[in-house]
Amino acid sequence: NFHPTLSYARRALRDHAKGPVFASTNGLYHLDPELSITVDLRRFEALAAEARSAPAKAQRARCFDEALALYRGDFLEGNYESWTEEIRNQLSVRYDKLLGEAAHHYFEQGDYRRASELYGRLADRNPYHEEIHLKLMLCYHKLSDRRSIKEQYERLCRVLKDDLKVSPLPDTTKAFESLISSL
Repeated sequence: NFHPTLSYARRALRDHAKGPVFASTNGLYHLDPELSITVDLRRFEALAAEARSAPAKAQRARCFDEALALYRGDFLEGNYESWTEEIRNQLSVRYDKLLGEAAHHYFEQGDYRRASELYGRLADRNPYHEEIHLKLMLCYHKLSDRRSIKEQYERLCRVLKDDLKVSPLPDTTKAFESLISSL
C-alpha cells in the first residue's frame, strides 16, 4: 500500500531533513524540491579531502576529528547482501586510511596521546598489522610509557599466536626491544 510506505519514508527522513520531505503536484508525489538533506558519507569525504589539503595544522586537525566522528560503525552492519558488503568494505578502507592519516598528523605535531588513541583504534580494527602496533608502541615511547609498550607488544604476540599460530616478525621484535631498552 502506498500511504503506509509514504508514511514510513517521511518518518525515516524526518530526522535528516529540514522541512517537508514530500510534496504533491496534480496528485503526484515527489521529493520536495526545497528539501535539504545532509548525507554523512559526503560530509565525511569532503572533510577528509579538506584535512588532506588544509594549509593550517589546526584546520587539518579539526577536519580529521570531524570526519572521524561521523563514522559510527560499519555500513549496514548485520546486512550481508552483496551490494552492502561491497560498500561496507570500501567505507571501512576509507575510514582506516583516514584514521592512519590523522594519527600520523597528530604524531608529527607532537600530540602523542591523541596519536596513540587513533593508532589504538586502528590496531583494534587491524589486529594483525604489525606496523600499526609498532607505531602505537612508538607513541607510548614518546610518552615514556614503558608499561604500555610492553602490553601492546604482548597483545600483538597473543593475537598472532592465538589466531594465526605465528610470532611477530623479527624486525618487530627488534624494534620493541629497542624501544624498551631506550627508556
